[in-house]
Amino acid sequence: MPPQFIERTHFSTNDLSFHEQFEAWRESISVIFDVSREVVTPVFNASVTAFRFAGIMIAETHLSSQRYTRSNRRISNDNIDHFMLSLHVTGGWESDSANGLFSGEAGQICINDLAQAIITDKPQSDLIHLIAPREKLEDYQEFIEKMHGQALIGPLSVLLAEYFHMLIGGLGELPAHSGEDLARATANMLSACLKPSPEMLHLAQAPLRTSLLRRAKRRIETQLTSPDLTPDKLAVALGVSRRTLYRTFEAVGGVHDYLLSRRLERVRHELVDENNQQRVSQIAGKYGFSRSDSFSRIFKAHYGVTPLEARKLAGHAPHSARIDSPRLKRYGAWIKELHR
Repeated sequence: MPPQFIERTHFSTNDLSFHEQFEAWRESISVIFDVSREVVTPVFNASVTAFRFAGIMIAETHLSSQRYTRSNRRISNDNIDHFMLSLHVTGGWESDSANGLFSGEAGQICINDLAQAIITDKPQSDLIHLIAPREKLEDYQEFIEKMHGQALIGPLSVLLAEYFHMLIGGLGELPAHSGEDLARATANMLSACLKPSPEMLHLAQAPLRTSLLRRAKRRIETQLTSPDLTPDKLAVALGVSRRTLYRTFEAVGGVHDYLLSRRLERVRHELVDENNQQRVSQIAGKYGFSRSDSFSRIFKAHYGVTPLEARKLAGHAPHSARIDSPRLKRYGAWIKELHR
């Protein structure tokens, strides 16, 4: 029976003893790197959640500090001929390769050609990796080879980082049959960022807009109580034009409606919280609704009940159905299988 969702696997040292943690990670990552610990701490943590589709692997990892080594001897023996792009959500890196000594920081994407030797030191880090066999990215081979160990730079690198966030955040809910379409969208995004041209930029417009939308939504969620959260100021903060922002939000009903719906949802969430004893007017005012009469009308138009009725009905909403995760598989074997 074919898988229902995009294939997923998971690895974690959390349930192991101190003496087992690093050895388990060493064995798991040994498919690509030899690893060592420069600083021995009481606890070593490593966890990986990976997804595979159409010959590409995306992995979200949390890692304690360590040194990665990929030697020429290992390269000649392991038949791993992949490219790896690693977004450092936190942490950073220092690398030593034939290209020179390089370093990077949180928010940047490090490029690795696994056919070249490298030594990399990382502090404790959270990362999102994209790993693909050479033939998947052969159009960018020369660029990736030259950038081995370095950070991707330029304005499009920020959007590629946002695309990585979007991928890892949504893959767990995507059906298996969407893998080929997702691989094409990913290829278009990589083309725009690694080998930009007018044609490739045009093909990448959809994923670029999706990345911008995700970045805008994330900023909105952190500022819902701020009176400065307006479309114009949001556009300035994101570094885009007002027109671009409005076009980006067309798919979700427009930026004004989106801001209104997120503020209303945050109010509703507080209203139905049994531990929140604030008055309706206090909660609404926190999110910019200063007039109780107009707020009540807007709330009812959106939810079909008044704020007071929503508070009374709290606790009677059905729980969302839980979707069981697909069966987990070892990700080390996946890396070896990517070229097949």
